[in-house]
Amino acid sequence: MDVYFQTEKRYITYVVRILEGYEHLGVVTTTDPAAGIARVRATSDTAATVREILQSLAIPLTLLPENIAAKTSQTKKDVVE
Repeated sequence: MDVYFQTEKRYITYVVRILEGYEHLGVVTTTDPAAGIARVRATSDTAATVREILQSLAIPLTLLPENIAAKTSQTKKDVVE
């Protein structure tokens, strides 16, 4: 279960480090680095915890619906190919 979020691109590494500190919650991958959109590959057991952690961070961060974020990343792939 993927959790998508958007933040300023300067905060992506910060989010990665925070989630790495929790271990085994998920893996962060940027889907649109220029727009600051990233995905956390989580499991159904860890997705709620990932959302809670992301929402608790003291940075500007918005959780995105999966359908919108996935569409954005697919559009980027189409442009590159």
